[in-house]
Amino acid sequence: MAKFDVVIPAGGIIEGELARVTGVGNKALIKINEKTVIKRTIEALRGSSQVGRIILVSTQETLDHEDSKLADAALLATGNTSPQNIKIGVNHLAQLDFPPHQVLIVTSDLPFLTTEGIDKFIELCEGETDFYVPLINRIDWDELLPGTDATFVKLHDGEWTTGCVYLATIRGLNVAMPHLEEVFKNRKSKGKMVRQLGLRFAWDYMLGKLTVTDVERKIMELLGVRGSAVPSSPPELAFDLDYAEDFHYAVSLAKTREGATS
Repeated sequence: MAKFDVVIPAGGIIEGELARVTGVGNKALIKINEKTVIKRTIEALRGSSQVGRIILVSTQETLDHEDSKLADAALLATGNTSPQNIKIGVNHLAQLDFPPHQVLIVTSDLPFLTTEGIDKFIELCEGETDFYVPLINRIDWDELLPGTDATFVKLHDGEWTTGCVYLATIRGLNVAMPHLEEVFKNRKSKGKMVRQLGLRFAWDYMLGKLTVTDVERKIMELLGVRGSAVPSSPPELAFDLDYAEDFHYAVSLAKTREGATS
């Protein structure tokens, strides 16, 4: 069975209310049920027989924390954005013995990430393409994470959001890297994302004519690579800790879920 090396870009600094209530300056160090999110993430990855080397790219605060030692390598995030820090991890892997053809990109702010969710996503990534992006339907989201919200886009064939775990070829990342900055910057704004995709596209969106396939084709055209959206991906791949309100709810929801499975 092939194993996929992982890059975890964890350079995001948090401020304001979320920093105040958590007492840390990086999302990766937020604790849910007395365990940091980065530890939860790495343990979930380690549980998968399909995961190989794990490369963490983060701030000095995270690198100084004992949980960073759970990764195979912990590198300083010298970039200002996630794509730049992904590149640091990918470049590190390229210098090792047996450099990967494909790599998993996993963000560091997914408190409900599980080994089962990782394995299911990988299993759903069929065919040969440069990018696999998890796609989550609102119905599945509401069933697993009631009372929470995400940036859903209403299309002709349903309401969808994307997850924060990606499978990509090294070639695809290198080709798309110049364009990924804009996609990452705009990914949580419906208006900005639609404007980036063009006026004709925006018009079809407003008329409710667009399907998942239309959006998939347009984004990959912008990135200059082949790609595929992965419907039926696990909802926990999309729940991230962007707001203090979600943090408080995540703590209570995690206690309920983990208590039920212990």
